[in-house]
Amino acid sequence: MIPRAQLVLFLFATLSLLLFVPLLYWTGKPNMSYQRKIKMKEIKGTHPGNSNGAVTRFELVNVSHHESPRSSKRIIPSPSSNKESNSSHCSPKTNIVFLKTHKCGSSTLQNVLLRYGERRNLDFVLPEKANYLGLSVFHRGNMMYYPVKKYNILCHHTRFSYKEISAVMFKDSLYITILRDPVTQFSSFFNYFQRGKLYRLPGDKALKIFLGKPNYYYGIHSGKRFQTKNPMLYDLGLREKHLGDSARIEEKIQQLETEFDLILILEHFDESLVLLRHLMCWDVDDVVYFVLNSRKSSVKTVAREPAEKIRRWNAGDLRLYQTFNRTLWRRVEAFGRRRMRHEVGELRARIRHFVDRCAGNRTEARSKTKLGASDSRLGFSEGEMCDRMTRRGIPYTNYIRTYQDSRYGMGKPPNKP
Repeated sequence: MIPRAQLVLFLFATLSLLLFVPLLYWTGKPNMSYQRKIKMKEIKGTHPGNSNGAVTRFELVNVSHHESPRSSKRIIPSPSSNKESNSSHCSPKTNIVFLKTHKCGSSTLQNVLLRYGERRNLDFVLPEKANYLGLSVFHRGNMMYYPVKKYNILCHHTRFSYKEISAVMFKDSLYITILRDPVTQFSSFFNYFQRGKLYRLPGDKALKIFLGKPNYYYGIHSGKRFQTKNPMLYDLGLREKHLGDSARIEEKIQQLETEFDLILILEHFDESLVLLRHLMCWDVDDVVYFVLNSRKSSVKTVAREPAEKIRRWNAGDLRLYQTFNRTLWRRVEAFGRRRMRHEVGELRARIRHFVDRCAGNRTEARSKTKLGASDSRLGFSEGEMCDRMTRRGIPYTNYIRTYQDSRYGMGKPPNKP
């Protein structure tokens, strides 16, 4: 009897080990099938109005209701290593300087900032009239005066001076600008400002003739040449006498790297806006846009020979553009290419939404322009949003100026020399 009892105990112990060890191993492994399910939801489970923050909240809801504590950390996205923030973990920023460069899509971005500031009753640095804070380097004497300590937003044409601009802005202001491929930027600039008329050149051949002898034409109208060499560097504050000095250009580019928080690239506008949105901790609907000031006569394609001549003539702008185009893509890499594709798609979906809503709604939109008349989360009714998105720079600036005057009393015009 004893040998038989021992045999039974031995068989029972062996069977228990065979069942228990695999079970112990299995429960110690992460639930891979569930993780794959969560990752699919991370891609697809977005909310069109709140981008990455909505993704994070969606994941956490699934974790709290379905995930075991053991593997919950695996699906929470790690924070970005660059300065763009997850919108669910930061507060929206309201202080920003946008150096508005010529023929770089800057009117479209200006509209984004005017809308944002208007909705939140922010204070703008404004010119006395039109869209220019003077043609020279920024000076506070060229802006309307209001009884405020500092201003929230500067987004009108001026030449850049960090020292002068920072004197009227809050210390935590973020500085941005936008650049464009110098070939198409210069071609568009030359045609838009009718440089051919200045040099008495036939309209259809003006640029070609100018590029044949640029130093000659640039020299004969020294007092009226207005940015016909390295115009983007000129807007960004490089002195005219240094526009052909490679050492000064390199020094200026290095200086801009320290002064600006983000430099957008027109050819990658949507990616740039995603980075801006996270830098400012804004909602995706804060950066939706319609393309403004796009002209049918604007340069589309420049032939190889004149393109090379433009690059040589504007070698400084080329160096500037190449530097910050590389910087932009380094930031995209840090942000994550897959995440970027997802958020660009989300931005474009929201733009299509407003295109569909606004296309047949222009009359209604124009009739709803009163501030604060809506309880929508954007501060505008849909009609008002359509109206603001289609307003061009000067009419919108005039509207903001009138409203700012009504808040503080009539603003004092700039000091006249």
